[in-house]
Amino acid sequence: MFRTFALSLGLGLTLAGMAHAATPAYDCTMPQTENGKGWIAPQIIFAVAGDEAVVYDGVIHNKRGKPISAKVVEDTEAKLAIRWEMGMRDGSGNSAIMRYKATLLRKNNVAIVTARPAGYDNKLEERGTCKEIDLEKVKK
Repeated sequence: MFRTFALSLGLGLTLAGMAHAATPAYDCTMPQTENGKGWIAPQIIFAVAGDEAVVYDGVIHNKRGKPISAKVVEDTEAKLAIRWEMGMRDGSGNSAIMRYKATLLRKNNVAIVTARPAGYDNKLEERGTCKEIDLEKVKK
């Protein structure tokens, strides 16, 4: 599945006009605990170029089938944070916009991913790890 995600992410980067060689990309593994309640995927891949990013995971794959745009909200030596939104439906058919934020703590490669349904106080969160990947090598 990783190769499929990475290839699709590479395609998304091309569509977004980002240069592969200078684009940092990350593969994050998130445990599936009760904290995320199934709204945070076990694998999240994202790439960053300036203040723009693309993100791809199992939730996005099932809803859209291709990476989506995200916004870089913080990029320092210590941390990188991106945000994106997805229209969702729960198991009962109720719809909501889910607002996601992924924060990478660069010192120890810890990822914190939160999901909040717009208009609600709920905050779902998973903590995992990320590794930097080379999209060019994955595509070969």
